[in-house]
Amino acid sequence: MIQGKFGQQVRHPFSGVALAYKHGIPGEVLHIIATHSHEGDKVDRSIESIIFHHADFVDFDIAKFLGKRAAGK
Repeated sequence: MIQGKFGQQVRHPFSGVALAYKHGIPGEVLHIIATHSHEGDKVDRSIESIIFHHADFVDFDIAKFLGKRAAGK
């Protein structure tokens, strides 16, 4: 993955919320974007956000596993 300077300075939930807000995405969806990662650990998540949070980490764990498998580890 290639990450620009902005991506190095601002975590993806923040940039995601900014982009979604700019395009008029509803507040309920902004909440899911904002709270799906570790940044959401200190707030009350909606049910939808909890589902997305867990799905995101399952996806991350699978990608990590497949990456290790491809690297022969």
